[in-house]
Amino acid sequence: MNPRETEAIGYVEEHKLQPLMQQLIELTTYHQPGDPRAFMIEQLKHLISARESGTEPPTLLEANNFAAIFGLIDITGRGTVSKAEAQSALRKVGIEADLFESELITRDHFVKAAEAEYKKLNITFKN
Repeated sequence: MNPRETEAIGYVEEHKLQPLMQQLIELTTYHQPGDPRAFMIEQLKHLISARESGTEPPTLLEANNFAAIFGLIDITGRGTVSKAEAQSALRKVGIEADLFESELITRDHFVKAAEAEYKKLNITFKN
């Protein structure tokens, strides 16, 4: 790799440009607004506001989505799922981290851990 390519990759990583673009595309695809450019500009404004105020940035998935995911893997309604089931479900939404220590995961633990990790992954601005 030449120095210019190395510099470009470092710049993209430092400023978190790839996750930012991915987040904008995911939000736009999900909401399918009539004017995608205006929608993306509005989302960027929300991100700037979140960065400046220290609040949570907009994300595609929230606690209710993770609760629904848990419901899909807890097909028997026991209120717990295995660590393997939980991790497998989270990988499908881009969460690769091992979030659980115990082998049985409750709904509340699943939702809280998944939501916190997802928000961490979606902070797309440089701190």
